Parts: sequence; structure tokens; C-alpha cells
Amino acid sequence: MSANYYRAGYVAWQAALKKEKSGDELTEDEAESVNNGYYPAINAAFALELLATLEQEQANEIGITSPIATVNRELADKIRHDIIDALSAEFKTKERFGKYDYWPLVTLAEASLGLEGYTETKYWLAKARTVPEISEWEYFTTAKQLVHLVQIKTGATPHGPELERTDGWKALIDFLGNNATGLRSIFQGKIGLALSGGGFRASLYHIGVLAKLAELDLLRHVEVISCVSGGSIIGAHYYLELRRLFDRNEGNTPHDRLSRDDYIILVKKIAADFLAGVQKNPRIRILANPFPNFKMIWSPTYSRTTRLGELYEKYFYAKEEEIEENRDLHINDYRVDPPENSPGTFVPKKHNWMRESKIPELILNATTLNSGHNWQFTVTWMGESPVQVSQEVDKNTRYRRLHYSSDAPPKYRQVRLGEAVGASSCVPGLFEPITMDGLYPDTVIRLVDGGVYDNQGIAGLLEQDCNVLIVSDASGQLNTEDDPSGGILGPLLRTNSTLMHRVRNAQYDDIKARKRASLLRSFAYIHLKQGLDGVNMDWETCEKLADKPLQRETPVTEHGIRKDIQNLLAGMRTDLDSFSDIEAYALMTSGYRAMGHEAHCLTGISQDNSPPSDWDFLKVEQGMIQNKHPMYEKLMKHLSVSSKLFLKVWQLHPVLNVISWVAIIGFVLSVLYWLLVCLECKPLESLFGSVSESLTRSKILMLVGGMVVAYLTTALLGARKGKRVIALFNYKDTLRRLGITLIASPILAIFALIHLHIFDRMFLKLGKI
Repeated sequence: MSANYYRAGYVAWQAALKKEKSGDELTEDEAESVNNGYYPAINAAFALELLATLEQEQANEIGITSPIATVNRELADKIRHDIIDALSAEFKTKERFGKYDYWPLVTLAEASLGLEGYTETKYWLAKARTVPEISEWEYFTTAKQLVHLVQIKTGATPHGPELERTDGWKALIDFLGNNATGLRSIFQGKIGLALSGGGFRASLYHIGVLAKLAELDLLRHVEVISCVSGGSIIGAHYYLELRRLFDRNEGNTPHDRLSRDDYIILVKKIAADFLAGVQKNPRIRILANPFPNFKMIWSPTYSRTTRLGELYEKYFYAKEEEIEENRDLHINDYRVDPPENSPGTFVPKKHNWMRESKIPELILNATTLNSGHNWQFTVTWMGESPVQVSQEVDKNTRYRRLHYSSDAPPKYRQVRLGEAVGASSCVPGLFEPITMDGLYPDTVIRLVDGGVYDNQGIAGLLEQDCNVLIVSDASGQLNTEDDPSGGILGPLLRTNSTLMHRVRNAQYDDIKARKRASLLRSFAYIHLKQGLDGVNMDWETCEKLADKPLQRETPVTEHGIRKDIQNLLAGMRTDLDSFSDIEAYALMTSGYRAMGHEAHCLTGISQDNSPPSDWDFLKVEQGMIQNKHPMYEKLMKHLSVSSKLFLKVWQLHPVLNVISWVAIIGFVLSVLYWLLVCLECKPLESLFGSVSESLTRSKILMLVGGMVVAYLTTALLGARKGKRVIALFNYKDTLRRLGITLIASPILAIFALIHLHIFDRMFLKLGKI
């Protein structure tokens, strides 16, 4: 469609030029076309070149030359010749250029480059460089278009010294003021890293991916990190530690020349610190302190999710002095300002391309329950994406983005980091939504887990124009069930999982299509089921059996992990409780090896092939590779119970295992005794009798009347005020709930403390490496 649009502009330009040459009077539109028609013309040539490349790639699959590709290339070259004929005479003789001469000059350069006239390209770019008042950002966008054209025409993705020997490099390097770093960034593309949801399982898996990226010296090139749920927990941790590394007051290493070792040391620190935080068991610690639970009674905005965010800050993000001072951490306080930029002026999208070590943009993704759209937190703004909403079919309200410092109401000028991460990771049904009241008129924004909208975080990368994607996907994936649950609740849960499975597959198909259409330079997709077998099942009376996957002949995946181990990792719980060393190290090793195997997909980017580093998590590697290694049996034992949300230690510890079986047998015997001995007491009959006596006609009428009053109050006053009025009328129930909370919270805290100090410690000790 764009090719036809620009081609129509080219045709109109040629017609207007012809009319002008004949001396006929031009209309206002024709005069505009004469002056600026080169713009649609050069874009038409680019679009035709791209279409020709796609046509020829399809033809190559069957070993022929595409006639359509030939026609499109010939037309693209004709347009370029027409541009040069129309513009070159004027600009060759012109000695001084004004600001508005820049675009005709770079258009001449692009036309020459498309015709592989590299000398002419350098000539026109040298003239364009003399135009005054042109920003580095405009040079960047020009070079980006020219590099894309070079890559389309050559089909090559050289890097390193090989890149610097190409004609394309030589034609462009002077134009960028010999900024080799900037030109190299343009050739390799804008790299984005997506960290999926999946609880602490995902967080720990992502650490392994980060480790391999640091080892390959690719982390320095990442410009955007889009995180969801468990990915947000580790993504925010990585960003904060990277910011501290970039901090102008720490260390003597210049911001723009961090070494491979700097990134490796950084990830090693993150791996150790993050695992220590995970082993504090944030999920149980929500219950261990009863005082925040009392606060939940009075505050409509304070919930278990808010409390979880506070624990994230305490165990993952805060420095020691910040913990001692009980200081709140705000996401908008963590923007990075390199020393070479004035405070508040560094914009990653505009300035990162000139840097050797990029300063990434952090995106924490949540989901807006109000509209069903993606909500994003960054260090400068929050709100819904203007790009991801298709207003042709989606008529729901879009809650516009607002900058904390200039647009937000006073109470939202600062947003807690833990609250933003909590919003991204609050799984519906387990945690309450994060509530933001007063941001938009007559609206209460409620945010839940970002995985409800996009559990991989890919949409955030595409929105930021990343054309090289690294996707680390440790989300929960749908498993085949021979006999799925029936009834009502089982199919409902299975249906939701099926929907998420479909969305995940659709996203993967989308990025593959973008790669085929040259909208992406390359991508690497890493996931927990990578290398496992898919089975084509034959029907019972089938005579012609389906072909079996080749990988079924080997017990290991293509990245070297035993399939029985990898299958257990893929089924591990996606929870926010303690993970033992052996579980965490196995996840990190899996992510590390999977990333290493898929790194070859990232074409056109230099990768460091130095010897691997001595990562602590690789202590379990041999047990994940060889079934005769002593570590293998320990791995299998621990990973076999890693899918369970509760009572893992009771199955691992021999004494507790015996106690649990004794308790189960005792319970079964007690039930049998009650049924056999007390049968004459007719307990069920007495139970139903007491229920029927309590349900009198007056009580039923009072119940129905109360429901009607509650409905009318809510309808007249709104949900927020209605709840408070109902609570005043129903003061007995309010006092009863208050009393239950005052009693239950300390009791739950006692059980939580027992779990943390006895059973959790036993679990971690058993899984110690």
C-alpha cells in the first residue's frame, strides 16, 4: 500500500515537472509537487526495492528468478535516475546551502547509493554535511535509512572489521563525522530485550540469559528492556544495578567505555543478590507481619500487592542505607544522566546510537482492567500505549500517557518503584489490583499483571522501534493433558490457559513475519520448552504412522540439557516463594545455555568469543548434561517436586515425609471411624436440620432487602462512596470483619514465622549447593 502511495506521488511529480517544462501554468498542488515531489519519489524507489527483495526471496525457495522482482528493481532504478536528473544540476553549482537544502541533498545521496554509485553518494553527503543547523538526530535518521537500503540491496550483514571494509561503510563514515560507534550501531540495529512473566521461575531463568549476553558482550548494545511480571522483578533489579554502575559518582570508568568484564561482574552480583532476596520468601512474608494487614482494613488503596511491592524494594532494590532510613524508592528518581549531558537532557531514543555502552529504557508492563489495554511504567512517564490500540476496532477509552514531572497530579509526581513492579506482577485471583485514583476524571485505574495483555513483553519493544529482538520466555506454557478436567471450574481455567497459549503463538508468528518482511533485522527467541519433543499422535486404527521428530532419538536438547531435566524445569511452579540453590542454578544454567545456542540468530552483531566466565550457577551443569554424574540424582529429586506450591520440604525430608504419611493415614482412619461409629447419630441430618431452622422467612426477607438497598446505594452514589455508606449501615458486619482480622492476622503471622524459620530453612538447606 505504501509503495502505491509513494509511486502515485512520483507520477504526479513527473507530470508537474513536464508541465512546468512546457511553460504551462501550474496549479498550487502542482507547484508543491515540483518543489517537494522528490520525497515521495525516493520513498517509492525504496519501497519497490524492498518488494523486489521479498519477491526474490520467495522465488529462491523454488530456484527461479522472479520477473516481478526484476520489474520492481528496474522501476526503482528509473526513479533514482529521474531524481538525479531533476536535482543534481541545481545543487552541483550551488555553493552555499540553507537549512531546507538538506533533504534534497540526502535524497540525491540515497538515489546514488541505490544505483551503487558510492563515490557520488559520498559527494552528496559531504555537501549535506555543510548545511547549517542540522542536529545529530537528523544525521542519524538519514544514515539509518541509507544503511537499511545498503542491507536490502546487498543482503549481507557483515560486522566487525569486515563491515568497515564494505563500500557502504566507506560511503557513510565521513557523513557521521567518523563516528564509528554510531555507524556501527545503525548497521547492527536497535536491540531490545524482552523478559517474560512467570514468577521467580522466570526471573531466575532470565539471569542465565543475562549472563550469556554479558559473556558475549551483547548487553552493552541493549537499548530497551521490556518486562512483564517476574521479568519486571529482575528487569528493575538489573536496571538499578546498571544505573549504579553508570552513576557519575561511582568508579573511574567512563560511561561510554564499560568493558565486557564490567557487565559480567554486574550480572554475577545480581545473581547472588537476587537469589538471596528470593530466599527471603516474599509471598509468606506478606503474612509474617500483622501490622500491614491491619492497614489494609482502613486504606482502600493499600493491599497485599502494595505490601508485596514494599518487600520487593526491601529485599531486591534498596541499598543498606536506604533500608536503614526506611526511604521510599520512586521509579522516576532513577533516570540516568551521563556526565556529557546536562541533567534531564539525555533521551535514550535520540542519544543512545552514539554511545558504545547503551543506557537502556526500562518498560514495566501492566494491564489496565478499565480498558483491557497495556499500561506501561518507565522512569519518565506512565500510561497506555498510543500505538498498541487499534482504534478502528477498539473503541475503549485510551488512558493517555503522562509525564511524572509535568503532567501528573501532585500525588502522582512520584510513583513507588515497588508499586510499579507490583502492578506488573499481581496475578489476578492471587493479588488485588493496584489502585490509582485521581489520575483521570471520575475514574479509578486498576492495574493487574502485565501478562494478561502480553506475557512476553514483545509489544513494548516493537513500539520503541527495536529491529533486533531478544526474547527470553519463561512463562507458564500449556501442557497436553490426556484427560482434561470436566465440570465447570476446570474447563474455565483450561480455556484461559488456551487463550494465553494462542496469544503466545500469534506473537511468535508475528515476529517471524516481520523478519521475512525486513521489518526486523534478526531475533532470538529463548524459552523453557526449547529442544523438547512435540508428538504427532496417530488415531487408534491408523495404519500409516506419522513421522516422529528427529530429536526424539537423543536424550538431550540442542543446547545440551537433558530432556528429562528440561521438562521438569518447564513444569516448575511460577510462584513468588523461596527457590532453593539447586532450583535457581538449574534455571539459570538452562537460560544460559539456551541463549548461547540461539545467539547465532543475531546476525550482523559482533559477539565476543572469549572463554566463558566461572559462573556459580554452572556448579549444577554437569548433572544437567550427564545422567551418570552425582549431581543428576539430586537434581531429579528436587526438580520432581518443584512444580508444587506447598509441602515440597515434606516430600524431600525423610523424617517429614514419614510424618506426612502418618498424618494422612491417621486422617483417613478418623474419617472412617466417624462414618462407622457415629452413623447412628445421623450427623448430616442434624446438620441440615440446623441450617433449615436458621433460615427463617424474616431472615430471608432481610437478606434480599439488604441486597436491594446495597444495589441502589451503589447505583446512586457510585462504587467508591456506595461501599463506605453500606459499611456504615452494616456496622455490625464491619466490626465483625475487623475483629476477625485482628484475631486472624496474628495467628497467620505465627504460622508464617514458623514456616519461614523452620520449614523454609529446612527446604533451603536440602537444596543448598
